Amino acid sequence: MFNNLSTSLNCQGGGTFAPNISGADNRKIIAQFFDGSGSGWQTLPAIDINSVPFANYTDDSAKLAGYTASDFLRFATLPVCTGSDVLTATNPGSGTNLSCVPGTASTADASTTVKGVVQIGTGLNVAAGVVSVADFDAAKIISGIIAPSRIGTGTAGAGNFLRGDGAWANIPAGTVSSVTSANSYLSVATGTTTPDLTVNVGTAAGTVAAGNDGRFTDARTPTGTASGDLTGTYPNPILANIVTSATNTKITYDAKGRVTAGASLIAADIPNLDAAKITSGTLPIANGGTGETTKAAAFDALSQMTSLGDLIYGGVT
Repeated sequence: MFNNLSTSLNCQGGGTFAPNISGADNRKIIAQFFDGSGSGWQTLPAIDINSVPFANYTDDSAKLAGYTASDFLRFATLPVCTGSDVLTATNPGSGTNLSCVPGTASTADASTTVKGVVQIGTGLNVAAGVVSVADFDAAKIISGIIAPSRIGTGTAGAGNFLRGDGAWANIPAGTVSSVTSANSYLSVATGTTTPDLTVNVGTAAGTVAAGNDGRFTDARTPTGTASGDLTGTYPNPILANIVTSATNTKITYDAKGRVTAGASLIAADIPNLDAAKITSGTLPIANGGTGETTKAAAFDALSQMTSLGDLIYGGVT
């Protein structure tokens, strides 16, 4: 591989060759072979090579983005720094002589050129292993725990809280200056210094009953005047009367199931019925019946014949 633009090329047999880069000298290929005989290597006649695209840039094939191998760093060869140490270079411009040093207020950052090549030099401040970066949105923080000292000023602790002015402050201890009782069930002694509370237990008014009070094991018979749906006095109240005692075929009752009114049935209370529903009794002739219970009697009741031998005949009257 060689560059056509080179002013001098090394020859295999020794010496150099200076091509006419103006185009007078064509590129040539000369092949040799060795057939194993005593004649040695045999050389074939030179063959002209026509134009090869980008041949003038063949030297760039040994580079990456125009940079040679010496311009890059290999991860396998970089020192591994621990703790608060940072990686630095004796000659930042060339990236050589890399080593780990304790973090100081000096600069040790990684910036890139437009071609993505990492350069060691200026930018981020590193002090005691802490890297300071430019301001950014809080939404960028997606993991980890922010130290209390980064949130507010002062000393943060289990008994502290963060005030509105951004300072950590101690939670003040509370004090009670006076303890009193609003009734006789609870007695208070030395209420302004060391309060001593006593629950008054007993059976008299103004006391409370203890959990083992014997009265809790006995049935308590209620006393007094009944009210609401009941009337009379305890322990034997009765239901209060809300209607007059009577017997009726139609009643009205409330949501509690109590009869509140009574009356007799009227014709409007009877729903319309199918004739098939009438299975007993007799209907009078005036209501469409015969007033009888047998066929013969029913025929006689409806027949207009009054004596033996009468005939029924049609007519207009």
